[in-house]
Amino acid sequence: MNKFKVEFTLKQHTPLIHFQAEQSGATLRATELKPKFDRFLKEYVFKNNAQIYNNFLIDKKKCNDKKLKVCAFDYKIKITSKIKNNEIVFKTYISKYKKNNNMREGAYFGDNNAVELSNIQVEFLSFNTNLINYIKDNFIDFILITNFGTRQNKGFGSFSVIKVNDKEINLNYSDIKKRIMKYCNIVGEIETNYPLKDILDIYQIAKSGRRENNRKLTKSKLMEYFKNNLRWEKRWIKKELKEKNRVLFNDLVDDYHKKNGWSFSENEKYAYIRALLGIADNIEFITYSYRQKSEEIKAKKSELKKEKDNSKKEILKKDIKKLSKEADGLKIKVTISHVGKGDKKVERFASPVTFKVINEKVYILTKKENIIKICNEKFKFVASYKNGDKKTELGTLKVPQISDQEALNIFRKIFKYKSKIKHKDFNSDSPFISLHKGF
Repeated sequence: MNKFKVEFTLKQHTPLIHFQAEQSGATLRATELKPKFDRFLKEYVFKNNAQIYNNFLIDKKKCNDKKLKVCAFDYKIKITSKIKNNEIVFKTYISKYKKNNNMREGAYFGDNNAVELSNIQVEFLSFNTNLINYIKDNFIDFILITNFGTRQNKGFGSFSVIKVNDKEINLNYSDIKKRIMKYCNIVGEIETNYPLKDILDIYQIAKSGRRENNRKLTKSKLMEYFKNNLRWEKRWIKKELKEKNRVLFNDLVDDYHKKNGWSFSENEKYAYIRALLGIADNIEFITYSYRQKSEEIKAKKSELKKEKDNSKKEILKKDIKKLSKEADGLKIKVTISHVGKGDKKVERFASPVTFKVINEKVYILTKKENIIKICNEKFKFVASYKNGDKKTELGTLKVPQISDQEALNIFRKIFKYKSKIKHKDFNSDSPFISLHKGF
């Protein structure tokens, strides 16, 4: 056995959304895996003790630079795999996933496609045998708490180690939980044959709420948790629109507040509550003018179905495309930006919750330290039509100040979920059903 090398065989549990999925060599990217694993070694294995890990770095001097967040360890990675399915399956999967989950074109995925891999080998090479031993002892745990590619915190790009060199690794449920809990809190678990569908359901209901087929509204569990003491930003936005921009306010569709006379108590306190699960660039609201334009689109689509003349069909398709763009521009867009200066200004804040899929089990994880890093930060809200230049400043809100323990209590409550939806959208004859069930 080569003492300067260790090789791991991975099993893929959910599709990897990859910007090169259509290329024959598409696989896990070493440029993503290595920095993540370097950070894991530095923080968890060497406990940020520079005296220990400096012996394993490529460039010790460079790592003294305080701006360098992660130091590069002295090993090389080689990743090989085979692609199971062809380009058509990748494109079909993403297209179908968007359609079944009511996602607008381009949302979350861009132009990327999903890739399903087999025979995944990750080989580490280093002349430092002590570092090779650290890698051998810790890579299994790293993979158990880490996903890769686009939408990784929502369960995509999930893998586990099934072999180290020639030795098979068979982790049972107890082993997996024990390993994960060394680094993360498990705030929820789901037993499901359709992990990605259930992850989307539970996350939407927890963070923003959801309306089923424009009928029954399921309120946000996060909003419900705080509502006795704090009201969330969506309610505050509507109150501010009522006071500061009657044009936008009168166009706003909200049957609940309309039914209750748009009454807002002067004693209500507000906060940017959804930021606890990650910052969005903006929030969109449906308007009556959008609905009106949507009816025009619906009529055009009905014409298209009946039309037999190909030239007229093309004209109708162009009309529909134009109207769809106009309709989208009639939504109200509220942009959100952090009130901060220089290095303290927050551009992005990813959700502190990660969904890890292993076989037919979903583990909902948060890191053990500094669960919420954005508490008490202030954000500015500005409203306009999506196609409009005239903007209305609504004001600022702060993120609630909560402790790590309260964050854990919140997450355990809002992510409590049992899969009970019959997923009729994904029939057993579908070529991508394995991507939902796990490979």
